[in-house]
Amino acid sequence: MTMMTAKGLDYEKAGNGCLGGTPTLTMQDVAGALGMADISREAYLYGLLKYTDDKTVLHELDKLTQKAVILFALKQGWKEPFPKGAALF
Repeated sequence: MTMMTAKGLDYEKAGNGCLGGTPTLTMQDVAGALGMADISREAYLYGLLKYTDDKTVLHELDKLTQKAVILFALKQGWKEPFPKGAALF
């Protein structure tokens, strides 16, 4: 994943004390590669946020993360912090 970072430096091209070169992948390339990967929606959104700095996915990622935490808590038998019968989603 680090090699896909559109904003990072290419350390493989570094030599003789020089910093790496400009990346050849664009943010659109990274987004396209993430879209073709067989990963969960949460992982896809996180990848967009982290590697392309796409902050438009924050709201959906937050919602999905909250849902995952609540479902995990319910499966583990945690005490519910919400009234019985309340709509979760």
